[in-house]
Amino acid sequence: MSEYTQAHLFGRKNRKTDIFVRLSTSIGSRGSADSVRDPRGFAVKFYTKEGNYDILMLNFPIFFIRDPKFLPDLVKG
Repeated sequence: MSEYTQAHLFGRKNRKTDIFVRLSTSIGSRGSADSVRDPRGFAVKFYTKEGNYDILMLNFPIFFIRDPKFLPDLVKG
């Protein structure tokens, strides 16, 4: 990856980086039935010399927000 990025994390082979992984369920708005939609997610945090690098992934089997402006109300981290 070193030819594509200058990030210390991907600078050379066999570099050791501490990480933290969190698996979780997320919630919908008040009164919504989350068991029907079963939204899940995970987060990976890489602790590098340049700072923390976070990756967040959410899985919505059925996207249930009809207006995109309400997405920040669902995803709070």
